[in-house]
Amino acid sequence: MESWDRYPSNLIEYYPNEDLEYYQDHLAQHAPRLFADKQLQVEFCSIGKEPKSQQKDKLCDPNHFAEVLQKHTGDNEEHIISFYQRNSWAPLLCSETIFRQIVSRYLVHPNFVDFLLCFGEKHDEKDEDMFGGYFCHLAKDDSLSGPNQCQKWSLHLIYNIRYVERTGRPDYAWAIRRMGIYQKYLSATGYSTWILLQPTKGACKIVENKADDLFPESRHITLLSALHRQWRPYLKDLDNSLRDLARIARFSGTKLNSKQVDFPVTFSDVQRLQHCREQLQDAILHLNHSLQILHGLRGLHSTIITSKDSSDNDLRVCISRVQMYRECAEKSLKWADDISNLITTLLSYRHDESFGQNNAKLREMAELAVKDSSNMLELTQETKKDSTTMRLIAIITMFYLPGTFVATIFSTIFVSLSTGQGVSSEAGKLGGIYAVVTAILMALTFGGAFWWRRRGERGYSTIP
Repeated sequence: MESWDRYPSNLIEYYPNEDLEYYQDHLAQHAPRLFADKQLQVEFCSIGKEPKSQQKDKLCDPNHFAEVLQKHTGDNEEHIISFYQRNSWAPLLCSETIFRQIVSRYLVHPNFVDFLLCFGEKHDEKDEDMFGGYFCHLAKDDSLSGPNQCQKWSLHLIYNIRYVERTGRPDYAWAIRRMGIYQKYLSATGYSTWILLQPTKGACKIVENKADDLFPESRHITLLSALHRQWRPYLKDLDNSLRDLARIARFSGTKLNSKQVDFPVTFSDVQRLQHCREQLQDAILHLNHSLQILHGLRGLHSTIITSKDSSDNDLRVCISRVQMYRECAEKSLKWADDISNLITTLLSYRHDESFGQNNAKLREMAELAVKDSSNMLELTQETKKDSTTMRLIAIITMFYLPGTFVATIFSTIFVSLSTGQGVSSEAGKLGGIYAVVTAILMALTFGGAFWWRRRGERGYSTIP
């Protein structure tokens, strides 16, 4: 088709009531994260009237694109085109150019762009698009009359389905996956065009099995039933995790350092519980989306087929099963809230108990500090007494030191103190000299000591 690069604006003839410019601009804006220009993996499958007329092609080389597309454009054939990602946060393995040509060639409804935007490259959990949604457009040809009035009509059915899958990793056992489904059914030919985004192998087999396709929505019922089977073991694993946390909370003692058998509650348990609550909230959201899809299919089935049949019963069974899963998830979420309250109460009690014990220890430390201060005061007073005694000794020493020093010098000179009776005049002179010298030295000693002390006090007072 010409002007494929302007999809879906190039389909104005087929969808005149849609805002095609909005979808075109939206697709162009998100194209860098949606498509991988250097990688290609698109699978084509065409199924004719004959059981063995199925032909498949896996497109990995863009040079073969025109040839493969030409092989899968027959009018009286069922066409299934599957797009893949390397992982849930990676772009589609297809270039924007090839994608626009494919959807233009098969006249894909513009609303498919809304569901496509949930895929593509993501860098963080906040980039995850939780959009579920369900779109159905049923157009009848009112120009016909008589018994063939409802024989010509077209159906466009689009939705994204979330399902759980085991990863095989012990640390991350489950993952929630996304799959995009588009079906265009033409009653005039009895064939459909399917576009699958990130399908599983089982989903491809279900879509390719047209043998029991009594109604346009029949394969959707089978597909949704198959995808929802893993919700039960997933919710059971979450329930087991909650039971472990509940056991810890119920049997955890309230006294710290208890010698009895105890299951201590820690903050990591609160984190585990919060993770379980988030998983349950996501599960409820996705199951609600699935119920919207199933109710939409049921309404569609009632519109197309007025009589009761087995497909309606299958829908009822699938809806009841999904409702049961949702009720289990809601019950587990309520239980998780109760466990969270219990664990929070236990942690608060232990916090208060620890706080009280810490206060008691702090009071003991304060009392010890007061005793320490009292001992230091006594020690300071004793030291002051010792200092006073040492100062007195130093003064006495300085008082007697000059005299002792002079006496030592005078003792080295032979002086006759007396001749017969009385003291000689020379001895009297020496005694006077001894007294004068001793007085001078004593004055110098006390003066020098006083000056040295004052000098030291001025030096200490200038230290910053």
